[in-house]
Amino acid sequence: MRCAVSRAVNARAKASWSIIRELGVRVLPNTAGCHSVKEAVTTAHMAREVFGTPWIKLEVIGEDDTLQPDVFGLTEAARILCAEGFEVFPYTTEDLVLRNGCSRPAAGC
Repeated sequence: MRCAVSRAVNARAKASWSIIRELGVRVLPNTAGCHSVKEAVTTAHMAREVFGTPWIKLEVIGEDDTLQPDVFGLTEAARILCAEGFEVFPYTTEDLVLRNGCSRPAAGC
């Protein structure tokens, strides 16, 4: 099931969230659609508050047509969020050098 955090919450979204809570399912909110570090970090903060989880699937879009990630923004956002206690699951390309860099202690994750 996919739920989106938005400024306006309708009755259907409230009902869906009630069902998820009753089932005890853990959710993995994400920052899909974010184009900047600031947007991604802000969305992660909102998701943690709404869903009560430190988990976040981190995405920072770098190119609109292909939705390829901004790897530099992704790394910066990961550092910020990990320092704030988030458990970050970064969405990136198959670039193994970047993946290894995101999982090192220097990245904060």
